[in-house]
Amino acid sequence: MKTNFSLLFYMKKQKNYQSGSAPIYIRITVGGKRSETTTGRECEPSRWNTGAGRANGTKEDTRAFNAFLDDLQTKVYQAHRLLEQEEEIKVLINPFISAYHNKAMAQLEGQIASAKIGLARLSSPQLYYVLSGNDFTLDVNNPKEPKIVSIGNNPQKLQIYGAVLSLYISRMIKLVNRKDQQKCSLVFDEFPTIYFNNIDSLIATARSNKVATTLAVQDFSQLKKDYGSEQADVITGIVGNVISGQVTGSTATSPSTKIFRQHL
Repeated sequence: MKTNFSLLFYMKKQKNYQSGSAPIYIRITVGGKRSETTTGRECEPSRWNTGAGRANGTKEDTRAFNAFLDDLQTKVYQAHRLLEQEEEIKVLINPFISAYHNKAMAQLEGQIASAKIGLARLSSPQLYYVLSGNDFTLDVNNPKEPKIVSIGNNPQKLQIYGAVLSLYISRMIKLVNRKDQQKCSLVFDEFPTIYFNNIDSLIATARSNKVATTLAVQDFSQLKKDYGSEQADVITGIVGNVISGQVTGSTATSPSTKIFRQHL
């Protein structure tokens, strides 16, 4: 859902200001709600162009100053477009927005620090190489460009690579589960080692779009451990076919009850 959005750079002089450079702030207004913060840059009042929101001049330091503001503005607009397109992200960042609007800076700082810890784990040359590539798209069942994509996990880094895999899978599902595409199959081996929302919705709707979904798990208890009992029950209850090897406990009881209508 689109909202009214505007961005403004302005000079903010402190009450006790007398002379010298003054800080430049950025003001972001979304749906009538306004927030502002410092850009970390300062400018002489005589050089600041209020209408343009930039510094006047052609010297190298002025060009660098304006280039910084241009880059910051681009990043803000990119983030706004992303939030408009991905509804799930809004839910994730709501705690940060709430803390900021309530001026709970200590809480916000703690939230950001926690987020940085998780993001730092993703900082590796290998992941950067994969995530920065644009040599193919994830619409694997595109009739004009069908493709096979194989993505592997690392058992020793499940918590790190699992997040990246979930990101790719979530994006792929949105592109694949559409009308008028080529028949395709999505196979998830060791399914509990990755996580993404609305897998039950994929299973329920993908068949009508000629997408076959296969989930491979070693044991139902593993699925319950990583997805929770309620979600695990939904997943196991909505699948159309169950192929089972030698299993014990509830993993054996559940399919036998469905097939033979009685407990073995």
